[in-house]
This record gives sequence, structure tokens and C-alpha cells, in this order.
Amino acid sequence: MITNSKLLAKEGIITGEFGIVSNTFAAHYPNVIRAYVKILNQSVHYYENHPEKSAQLLSKELGLSPEESLKTMKQIIWLDEAKQKEYFGSAGRTGKLASILKDTADYMVQQKNIPSAPDLKTYQKALYTNLYQ
Repeated sequence: MITNSKLLAKEGIITGEFGIVSNTFAAHYPNVIRAYVKILNQSVHYYENHPEKSAQLLSKELGLSPEESLKTMKQIIWLDEAKQKEYFGSAGRTGKLASILKDTADYMVQQKNIPSAPDLKTYQKALYTNLYQ
């Protein structure tokens, strides 16, 4: 069965695309990470305000027609910075993502896809929560 993130979300299933950096990179270049998140936030708002133009621009990268790109883009839930904070948290506040990752890992253990899963604190410590001002 082929589906999309919007339909999965209606069923309570979270999907996502993440940028991952090492702890060393995060410690040395926090401003680069914040700038990247800021650009992504601007991109989400641009898409929300100009979906057809966004699809036209992205179609070149995807190798799809602008119409196919727009159809694909409409199947994705686009989270701006405010919504991302709900998942990643912020300094001193834990977001939902650590629990979602832990639940996913526990499920994978039950399915015998992985031998074990870290505890929740491991996921909480791994998420960089200083992205949002």
C-alpha cells in the first residue's frame, strides 16, 4: 500500500524528515544549525503563501512536472518553527519527539528488527533543543 504523511497523521502515525549532525558539529557551529532551521522555516512559509511557485521551483530538483510536484507537496505536512518546537522542545522543555522515537524503537525491538532500544533519557539528550529562540 502506498500512502503519504498526511494520511498517516490522520491515523496517529508520525513520519518525519530530520537533519542530523554530530555533537561536535553542534557544539562548534550552533549558529550554522540555527541559520539552517531559520531558512527551513522561511521555506515553509514561502510554500504556504506561494504553493504553485514553490512547486514550480521544486519540480526542477525532483524531475517532476510542476503539477506533479504540487500534488506531492500537498501530501506532506509542513511544520514551521512553532510546530517544530512542539516536537523538538526548547531549552529546558522536552518535546514530543523523544517519546515518539522511543516508542518506535520499542516497536522495532518487539518486531525483532533491532536487538534493544535506548531509554527515553538517551533520546532526550540526543535532541538539540537550543534551535528556537
